[in-house]
Amino acid sequence: MSQPIIVRLLVLIIILQIYSPLVAQNSKRPVILNEITSSKNGEGKVEIIQDKKIDELLGKYIESNTQKNTITGYRICIFSESKQGIAKTKAGDIRTKFISNYPGIDASIRYERPDWRVFVGNYRSRTEAFRLKKQIEPMFPNAYIVETQIDLSKL
Repeated sequence: MSQPIIVRLLVLIIILQIYSPLVAQNSKRPVILNEITSSKNGEGKVEIIQDKKIDELLGKYIESNTQKNTITGYRICIFSESKQGIAKTKAGDIRTKFISNYPGIDASIRYERPDWRVFVGNYRSRTEAFRLKKQIEPMFPNAYIVETQIDLSKL
C-alpha cells in the first residue's frame, strides 16, 4: 500500500471512531461521510474514492455499536461471600449501608455462584473507579476494582 492510502485509511478510522454513533436514517452510510463529501458554495470538496463494500461494512460496524447497551467498564466490589443462608442478607445490609453513606452512587447485589456480591459505581476508566475506591476504603477496606460490562444508561 502506498503511504497516501494508509494516511487516508487512518484518517477515516479516526473520524469513524469519533463519530460512530452518527448514522444516516435512510442510509447505512455514516453521517460524517455525507457531511465531508457535501460541498457548499465557496468551499472545497472532498471526494472519497473507495469500494462500495467499505461503506456497507462501516454501516454494519456503526449499527452494531449503536445497538449495544453495555460497554466494558469498571465497578468496585465491596462485599463477596458464599456462606449460604447469611450471605444474601449480609449483602443487602452492606448495600443499604453504602447507599446511606454515599447517596447517588449506584449499588447493586449480584449472585455469582457461589458468592453474593455487592458492586458499586459505574466507570469508564480504572482511574475513575480508583478515586471512588480511595474514598470508600475507610468504610470498606476490602474493596477492589473489577472490570465488567456496565450499562450505558447508568453512566
